[in-house]
Amino acid sequence: MSMKIVCLAAAAFCSLPASNLLAQGGSTVKQDTLLKKGCGDGDEVIDKVAGGASVEIRSGIGGCYFVTIHHQGKTWHGFLPGEAISGAEKIETERKAAPSIGVGAARLGRPPVQLPPNVSERVRKALELLGVNQPQQALELLEAEVKQNPNDAKLMELAGIAAYRADELAAAVVYLKNALEKDPDSGLEPTFKRVVKEFDADRTMKKLVGTRVQLRYLPGVLTEETAHNILELLDREYARISDELGCQSNERLTAIAQTPSEYRKVIDAAEWSVGQFDGRIRVAMIEAGALGEQTRKTFSHEMVHACLANIGGWPAWLHEGLAQRLSGQTYPPAAKAKLAEAMKANMVPRLNRVSQSWSRMSADHAALAYSLAFFAVETFYEKFKEYGIRNLLRNPQRLPEIAEDLDNAMRR
Repeated sequence: MSMKIVCLAAAAFCSLPASNLLAQGGSTVKQDTLLKKGCGDGDEVIDKVAGGASVEIRSGIGGCYFVTIHHQGKTWHGFLPGEAISGAEKIETERKAAPSIGVGAARLGRPPVQLPPNVSERVRKALELLGVNQPQQALELLEAEVKQNPNDAKLMELAGIAAYRADELAAAVVYLKNALEKDPDSGLEPTFKRVVKEFDADRTMKKLVGTRVQLRYLPGVLTEETAHNILELLDREYARISDELGCQSNERLTAIAQTPSEYRKVIDAAEWSVGQFDGRIRVAMIEAGALGEQTRKTFSHEMVHACLANIGGWPAWLHEGLAQRLSGQTYPPAAKAKLAEAMKANMVPRLNRVSQSWSRMSADHAALAYSLAFFAVETFYEKFKEYGIRNLLRNPQRLPEIAEDLDNAMRR
């Protein structure tokens, strides 16, 4: 779903806080049921679990939970429906009562740095590059500019942001520290502290470099074999998604794999967030450090946001709809029926009026927003099959008109 996958949509992950995990450590399976590799009806069955087996709830997907089960000396990892677990009702109640978090934009755009209107052509070009997620090239231009203007705090700040997005954390710390020293009242301190915290955590991470993506990970989180498998997946997914959408970049994308606790600690992510794109892809490895199907979907989801950021600025509904479709997300008939009912009652805004930020939405409204995004993109692929998504992304001026057509088609 920065783009975060949040526990607000029908099929979005929600990583549970440690307190809830401990609280649910005494949960049990209510009755004999099937442990699966996913939440869909057709997902592969891992094993049949006996009623009374001990359950640790690790994360949730709507009413479906990723769990660890201990029974008669054996341990399994997989997915169970909430109605099969004692205590799941409490977690679902707490989730619905929790404040919603921002979907973010993942339309990175120009950083919010107030520069004077008479900036040099080099700075203007750097801003353009940052707007299409080309931070390494932007950083090279800004470093040259900083050398000529070493006392300009705003230039330092901009160079720090470029370095951060380019995964040059040591350089980002230096630039942001210098910017703060020159302008202590700039409001930059929270950003600086976040970068320092991430830089400190980064020192123990390993890096693998692929064709289109580089992966950073903690050796204790992933085995070397799993890390290589993830890197191969990311390179394949980049090729597949870029072929579908037409995104191009001559810079490697950075992906970061962490434990859920480190993921939340380093970037102050919400407790239910497991994926984010903020110039780099970040994923919390909730499937016990394994490359399971849901982890694959999370990486693919964020890869779509990264791809779209390379092309330009797009509305949140298009970002989320494409991310869900291209990551292999599906929705149950009940979600479709709920969206249709809400549309009939005029509870859903038209696409051109959907907010760019969903951070103020309630859980129910956010769930509808994700459903709307998903079905709008599905409708586009049906109604505008011959026109194609790549043509749309090359001709953004047509998007408002097409959005109106999609609205009319969905509301019939």
